[in-house]
This record gives sequence, structure tokens and C-alpha cells, in this order.
Amino acid sequence: MMLTPSMRKMICVMTVDLVCILLVAIPCLLLNLIGEPYMQGFFCSDTSLHHPYHDSTMPTWALIMISYILPGTIFCLVETSILKHLGAFTSVRLIRVLYNTMGVFVFGSMVNQLLTDTTKYTIGGLRPHFMAVCNPDMSLGETTCGGSAGPVYVTDYVCLGQANTTASKAELAERMHDMRLSFVSGHASLSVYSMWFSIVYIQRRMGTRNYRLVKPLIQVGCAMFALFTSLSRVSDYKHHPEDVVCGAFLGLAISTLTISFLTSRQEKISNRATSTTSLMNVSTSRMYTEELTGSP
Repeated sequence: MMLTPSMRKMICVMTVDLVCILLVAIPCLLLNLIGEPYMQGFFCSDTSLHHPYHDSTMPTWALIMISYILPGTIFCLVETSILKHLGAFTSVRLIRVLYNTMGVFVFGSMVNQLLTDTTKYTIGGLRPHFMAVCNPDMSLGETTCGGSAGPVYVTDYVCLGQANTTASKAELAERMHDMRLSFVSGHASLSVYSMWFSIVYIQRRMGTRNYRLVKPLIQVGCAMFALFTSLSRVSDYKHHPEDVVCGAFLGLAISTLTISFLTSRQEKISNRATSTTSLMNVSTSRMYTEELTGSP
């Protein structure tokens, strides 16, 4: 089967897109598989590190599923509605539009994750449940920790791990590794990135002529999901408030840049289509003359 020039171009574009996404995603994978966070010390009197360990209200798997499936569903419904309204709906056109939108969305999310993970492993921020998970092999008296007038910054310690727990060894090892990844909040950065992207996308692409309340309803739902996820990280003692604020700001910044790139590209395509339509008023002989003389 011979490939047409358009098919070759499509395969080339898809290959380049895939390589770009992998170049961002692979460092994230390597950090999580073999990366070791920076080893910070602590003050015994720092009460923000003495909270109990709790399971996550929003598990990571649920966050990832919602952060990708919900925007993808929104993109599909909105673009299908637009194409049907224009009377130009075909499966090929829908797939092309969704590929362009999802490609930019996924690339932006990988960039957001790379910046988040790099910050986590570089800073090695201690989580609020650090003392409960670490269980350092030392007494927390004045001899080791110092007094209120001169607290000692403890760096020489060994973590014994949680006591009186039914968790498996593998889960305890994961908690020991994870207890140093507080700053910034990955849950906040991903949820805000995906939901803000969806909110702005809906605002710019979805009309309100027939369903005036559907648009804000979906946007409020997206905002509530990001807010609930972010706040639960504080109430679950997974992050300090500043971790969540900085994570949300990071997700917001990357999402804004990504959606700006996408919409600017869509505007260029729209302007090009408008220009092409306006040329229909030009006589056929003039169009041929312009083509022969090399006029744009």
C-alpha cells in the first residue's frame, strides 16, 4: 500500500509529537523509580511535622483518571457540538481536532508533572506526618533537640519506620520514601492544571445560546474538583498549606500557557479559513493569474 503525501506528513507529525511527550515523560518516570529526595533535617519543636498518618481522601489513581478522562470527555462533546452546528461533522474531522487538543493538553500536563517532581526531589520537603512515618531512633529531649532558647537542627538520625501498623513492608517503604516529597503538592498542581485548562477551554469554545446554564455549571464542577482535591491534601496531613498553594499556582501557570498556545493556534487556523472564504469573491481568472505570478 502506497502512502500518500498527506499520510506521510500525518505520520511524521504524530511521531514528532510522541517523541516530544516522551522526552518530558521519561525524566518524570526515572525520578519516581530511582530518584532520591534531598535529605532535610528537622527541629524537634516543629509541631507541623508531628501529625498522624492518614490515607488520601483523593487517591492518586482516581486523581489521574479524573484529570484526564473528564477533560477528554469535555473536548469530545464540545468539538462534536461545534462540528454538527457547522454542518461539517465527520469522524475524521472530529479525530483530527481531538488529537490536536489532547496532544497539547497531555504535553502540558507532562511539563507540569516534570516541574512538580523536580521541585519535590530537589527540595525534599518534609510532610506533616514525617515524625509518625519516620519514627527517628532518638529521644526528643533537650539533650538531642536543645531547649526553646536554642533549638538544635537535627540531621544525624535514622528512621525506624512506623510502629503499630498493619501495612506491608512494601507500603512502609513507599511511605518512607514519600515522606520527603511535600513541596510542592502534586495533587494540587495536576488537578488545577487539568481543571483550569477545561474551564478556559469551555469558555472559549462552548457557546451559551441554547444551554446558557450548562456552561457555568460544568465550569463550577471543574473548579470544585480542583478545590476539594487541594484542600484534602491539607486535611489529610499530606501537605502543608504553602505546599498546596505553590502547587496550585504552578498548575495554574502551566495550564494558562498551554491553553494560550492552543487557542492562538486555533485562531490562526480560523483566520486562515476566513481568508480562504473571502477569496471566493475573487474572479476565477484573477485567482489563476495570482497563482501564476506567485502572488500570496
